[in-house]
Amino acid sequence: MEFNDTVSLRILDTTSLATTVKVVRKHLPLSIGDIQKSISEKTPIFICDDTEERDLRKVAKLYKELKKSGCTLEVYEGDDLSSIEKIQNLVGSTVQTRKSFGDIEDDEV
Repeated sequence: MEFNDTVSLRILDTTSLATTVKVVRKHLPLSIGDIQKSISEKTPIFICDDTEERDLRKVAKLYKELKKSGCTLEVYEGDDLSSIEKIQNLVGSTVQTRKSFGDIEDDEV
């Protein structure tokens, strides 16, 4: 059995394509065409490993900004529909794991 250890963000709909493109391009190096295609085909706009703290934070930030701009979004853990709260918890878990292995100190968080 193969596990899908990723987190992905999909934009299902938007009230303003221009605003959505502006938000996405602030965080990701995607073309306008790629963003439009991702929205129309309902494919992930961003995929990351579920243990990459920086990328998980990017998913959370993108979600917040896109939601605020009027987008309808879905977040997936592997192939399963998830929630932004679970992704934010993953960030916390990743930080705690890194602390326990001595990869970071408390004052770096």
